[in-house]
Amino acid sequence: MKILEQFKLDGQVALITGGNRGLGLEMAKALAEAGANISIASRDEKRNVDACQLIKDDYKVDCISHNCDVLTEPQIIK
Repeated sequence: MKILEQFKLDGQVALITGGNRGLGLEMAKALAEAGANISIASRDEKRNVDACQLIKDDYKVDCISHNCDVLTEPQIIK
């Protein structure tokens, strides 16, 4: 098996908190490049949607956006 094949994430889902900019977005891109579908959770819905569109267009994986503040318990426990 080739070394890069060991890192394939096809069929997996990665939840990225704060994934709509900076380091979080770069992590989302890297995981998408490895084949993972992406779920971005952050407070800024507009940036979430924009980041998801970028990931869908560039990496051809599914991406969904969740508008939430991970510091607010009722928003993350549903």
